[in-house]
Amino acid sequence: MQRIWSILLVLTLALGCLSLSACGQGDDDDNDASSDDDADDDDTLDDDTGDDDTLDDDTLDDDTGDDDTLDDDTFDPGPATYGWILMDNNRVHVSDVLARAGDLGIDNVHLSHDLIMEIDEINNDDERAELLQSIAQEAHGLGLTVWVWSHEFTDVPFMFCFDPADPIWEERRDAYREALTRIPEIDGVVLMFGSADFEPWYIPCFCQWCADQEPTGNPLLDAINSRPIDRAMMVYEAVAQVVLDEFDKQLRMRTFMHQPLEIHWLGESLRRFPRHELQVMTKDVPQDWQPYYPHDPLIGNVGHRHQIIEMDLGNEYWGRSLILNGQVDYIYYRYAYDRANGARGAAARVERGAERSGSFYGMPVGACRREGRSGR
Repeated sequence: MQRIWSILLVLTLALGCLSLSACGQGDDDDNDASSDDDADDDDTLDDDTGDDDTLDDDTLDDDTGDDDTLDDDTFDPGPATYGWILMDNNRVHVSDVLARAGDLGIDNVHLSHDLIMEIDEINNDDERAELLQSIAQEAHGLGLTVWVWSHEFTDVPFMFCFDPADPIWEERRDAYREALTRIPEIDGVVLMFGSADFEPWYIPCFCQWCADQEPTGNPLLDAINSRPIDRAMMVYEAVAQVVLDEFDKQLRMRTFMHQPLEIHWLGESLRRFPRHELQVMTKDVPQDWQPYYPHDPLIGNVGHRHQIIEMDLGNEYWGRSLILNGQVDYIYYRYAYDRANGARGAAARVERGAERSGSFYGMPVGACRREGRSGR
């Protein structure tokens, strides 16, 4: 039911954007002449920030709105990492995948989809927690680090108060504390908003704290007292306080989103967020794995952060490995662009979850890793 309400709210916002032209002003270069409207863009936080015209991937600036970004000369993104994203919860299958990883130079694995998509699943499902812990222990024995995926927000009311003093924030921090205590072998958390029960920007908030925030100028966002960029940074900080500060783990923001304006909000929040320990994982294309999409506009455009590229070797849209289609040239084309724009490695989906038709085995999945190491 919560998911239905969320979808209805998003549809309402989208219809309102079309009818009022409130959200689409910056998406269309034809609207550039309407400079008087730019002050009312829904993502404006400060008087000196850019407008929605920065949605163009060639006009976005790494330092936009980020006074805390380190100079290029002082920021060290750290070593490149190469991982596989596992989606199938069949335990024997997982062991088979882990055993192959080292031979292809893989140094980490992500547990996702049928394995885990919400950090709360560790706390609420003992059988799942035992499965994940056994996988993590096996992976460590093979020299692999382990990441788990987690949506925010999940398991929260349809409406709540974004006041930092509201109990909801401590409840979310406690969820991560409990999970990382339950499975100490987890090395990192991949945080994500896209396809969550409630993406943070669309949650209505009518408490006094939200009402007191400066309006964005977008009537639809202001109706629910939402400042999307601020909200994203609040989530980063709350989770970072536990994952980074208390447990000394790694934290990575996955930038998959559904709408261009959401991509802009997310990118702007990452460029402004002052904690550079927060890493980023970005798909090589916007949204899902259409091979003819342009490069994702957030590649190399998230401020000074360790950024890796999420790739698809499970062949979701080109035969799910039932068709011989290795895509070596395509993978090289994508990853060459990513590296040229500062990517520090990749994590590739190697299957389609329990749908075994999407297994990568027998395909040239080492191409990305080998090309990355050789510098070609």
